[in-house]
Amino acid sequence: SRLGGAVITSLSDEGTMHLVAAMNKLPKMRMLANELRALNPRNQMEKRLALRAGLAMNTYIASLNRFGQEGLGASFSSKMAQTVLRASGLNALTEARRRAFGVTMMSSIGQLSRDARTLGELDPGDYRILLSKGITDTDWEVWRRATPESWNAGNPNVLTPGAIYRIPDDSLTDLGDPAVLRENAATRLLGAVLEESDVAVIEPGAKERAMMMANIQRGTWKGELARSFFLFKSFPISMIERHWMRGMDSPTAGGRARYLAMLIASTTLLGVVSMQIKEVVKGRDPLSMNPEADGGMRNWMRAMLMGGSLGLYGDFVFSESTQYGNTPIGAMMGPVVGLAESSLNLTQGNLIQALMGKDTHAGAEALRFVKGNLPGANLWYTKAAFDHMIYHELQEFLSPGYLAQMRRRAAREFKQSYWWEPGETLPDRAPDLSRVVAE
Repeated sequence: SRLGGAVITSLSDEGTMHLVAAMNKLPKMRMLANELRALNPRNQMEKRLALRAGLAMNTYIASLNRFGQEGLGASFSSKMAQTVLRASGLNALTEARRRAFGVTMMSSIGQLSRDARTLGELDPGDYRILLSKGITDTDWEVWRRATPESWNAGNPNVLTPGAIYRIPDDSLTDLGDPAVLRENAATRLLGAVLEESDVAVIEPGAKERAMMMANIQRGTWKGELARSFFLFKSFPISMIERHWMRGMDSPTAGGRARYLAMLIASTTLLGVVSMQIKEVVKGRDPLSMNPEADGGMRNWMRAMLMGGSLGLYGDFVFSESTQYGNTPIGAMMGPVVGLAESSLNLTQGNLIQALMGKDTHAGAEALRFVKGNLPGANLWYTKAAFDHMIYHELQEFLSPGYLAQMRRRAAREFKQSYWWEPGETLPDRAPDLSRVVAE
């Protein structure tokens, strides 16, 4: 029920992909072309080649580790999570990005192995990166004796584990045991590529899961509350572990500043794109990004947080609650506490409002509660149509005046206007893109 728009938030992966590509000196335009090829559903040959090379085999694991730990299994909830991820397009996009990065890196390594006879002849940056992955001079020599695969015009020298395993024994006997040499060289090649792929398209690993779940006992109330608290937080923790720590490990102060500046700039700009797409999908005009406009700086802060997968908390910068009614504590403590808070607001909160003579809108809030916890009800490409054709009508029927209150709160607290007014079956106009620079 919470993952319908995750594919939009994942746009920040494009920033981290290009940042890691720049650090590894990979051709970024070739990587983009590889991503477009991977997104082509008719290009099954490229997919088969990538799978055979050991790439993109853990897409489901990566997606579920990122947005909800240990979701794989036969339970109803895990099946629904996988279904929503597939239906939203997140799995396809994540797989395409990981394959594109992996193919580009294998192609670049293949080309380097043609150009440099030894590791020492490499550019100092490439040399340092490969040494950090545990690559030895012997591994490099084995790579050189493999015949890279030609996948297409953009990737003519793809060095794959299969290419290494096809090296004849008599070509390796002067270096040692051919079987051991091939095994070590292939394992280290795939390990280096997958490690960088996990940084480019962030996948929480064992270290991050250990940080979050160490000494947590399943089935106890403390353990389940702790698991709920960390749900949806594995990505920002991984962002700190992978990128911030990598930036700080740069040997020079200039290198550290450059890496972190590129990281913040790229993810913030893509956070702006994600945030604006989400607004339009919800029927609202784009937010103003003019720093001098009322709320402009807040929107930049929200974009920066969204780029680091903390977009939810951007709502708290200048507001006491999210647009869905949760307080900062309720939202930050995770879905279990958030659900309990929503339930309390729906029952005790409405009772207190009724005793004080205020409008309760209990019917509309009950409907919002059900929809917010219904798997698949918030898919990004059906949300606006479902909301305006069915959901808003039901809310207004159950609680007359609720939609007007929703519009007033959006304008007052979040400085938003609607291009598709709540309650209208069809919009009267297109989104006002000039709002992006409005004062």
